[in-house]
Amino acid sequence: MKRDERVQNYIAEIKSRGVITQKEFFVLADSYEIKNLTARRDLDFLLEKKIISNHFGKIMLVKRNNYLEQTRDEKKYVNVDKKTKIANAANKKIPINKVVYVSAGTTNEEFIRNLKKPIYELFTNSLEIFNLAIKSNYVNYIYLVGGRYRGASTAFVDKNYFQCLTQQAFDLCVLTGTNLWEDGSIYNNDKGESELIQIVAQRSNQIVALMDSTKIKKAGYSSVMKLCKADTLIIDDNLTETQKQNLEAITNVIYV
Repeated sequence: MKRDERVQNYIAEIKSRGVITQKEFFVLADSYEIKNLTARRDLDFLLEKKIISNHFGKIMLVKRNNYLEQTRDEKKYVNVDKKTKIANAANKKIPINKVVYVSAGTTNEEFIRNLKKPIYELFTNSLEIFNLAIKSNYVNYIYLVGGRYRGASTAFVDKNYFQCLTQQAFDLCVLTGTNLWEDGSIYNNDKGESELIQIVAQRSNQIVALMDSTKIKKAGYSSVMKLCKADTLIIDDNLTETQKQNLEAITNVIYV
């Protein structure tokens, strides 16, 4: 595992918990099969770059650190060909002129960028998706969900916003995640985003999950939902036969 990937894993876990002890940091590293010497070097790197603080063995993220804000920008240019194929396949699943919710994520950005069917009302908590939807000729009304802004994902995360909209329902929820675990759980790097998606999913007639194969990983952070609750998973074909069999046992799968 390269250092950038290790760092993002550390960040996501600390972000999810808020505070971890130094002992828990090394336990976390061990769960990723990272050697103790490497983990100690990673800890020094995180402190040197002011990504974390460590006071009396209590580790926290440092607010407004630029390293934390690279997440979406880095993902934007990774696996673009896979994301485009997934986005095109997802467009075929859109009910025409209905109410659709689209969660934050670079794969979902491609979904909106390649939109080919009209959406009557589009709800999103993603600033990037909102800006793309404004330029689209296929979206009639656009609603940006407010709340706390996360620069790392350019998403607004406040579940209380949707708790106030007690009558709002969705014909389709298009979601993605940072991880797809072996047990069929979809994860996000932020608890607030996970909670928001959970509320939307409960109010949706249909759920489509868009994930590229690189997201099938060992570790998860904040649980969004079980894949079995999704009507369809759209994923690229770069999977082993065992992985395909495991996914197909959980939900309907479309390979691209």
